[in-house]
Amino acid sequence: TCADRVFALCAREKDRLLEAGVARERLGALHHPVDCDGLLKAVATRKKADVIAKYALPTNKKLIGCFANLYPYKRQDLLIRAIYDLREEASAWHLVLAGKGPSLRAYRELTSSLGMESRVSFLGRLPQTEAARLLSCMDAAAHCSSAETFGVSIVEPPLFGIPMLTTRVGIAFEFERSNQAVVVEPNSLEAIKRGLRRILDPDDDVRMMSATSPEFVRSNFSVST
Repeated sequence: TCADRVFALCAREKDRLLEAGVARERLGALHHPVDCDGLLKAVATRKKADVIAKYALPTNKKLIGCFANLYPYKRQDLLIRAIYDLREEASAWHLVLAGKGPSLRAYRELTSSLGMESRVSFLGRLPQTEAARLLSCMDAAAHCSSAETFGVSIVEPPLFGIPMLTTRVGIAFEFERSNQAVVVEPNSLEAIKRGLRRILDPDDDVRMMSATSPEFVRSNFSVST
């Protein structure tokens, strides 16, 4: 590259650029900015019951959300399979998938083949404000991608104090170092299930993550910092 300076969106991308031959002295890190104030303002007046009713989600279940487009590398299939495998111990939980993409049909067919239609909701892509309001109603969140350069879907749930499971991609490295999310290896169904067990039945460590993660996100990723 002929650039005088090269910026990576996260520590993992910085490492990759170093491995690719970018000189360390030319390389910096610059996180993707998140409009934390705008997101928090969007949910400030929302009423959970109204939001849940708008999307016809069950009121007698806890909700775990994955808000990301539906592409093969996002690996929502692993999340669906994990919820299926844990269907007895996670019987009180309902999976909410918000996003669109070429894998929608395959994921619907997978859900149907597992007999999970009543346990999984596909909502499509939502406008940003609506997505924030619904996300803030989740009891837990998961992101199972096999690759990311950053990962806004990793950052937003912790802003709302939601217990977060993510694979070790993109910005997840920073969350793992600061103990702000449950982080597991990508492309592993068993790892996803281990992580789900932690956030669906949180111990003191996970509850502490939820208590401290909003300030961590505001301090490190907000457009106003």
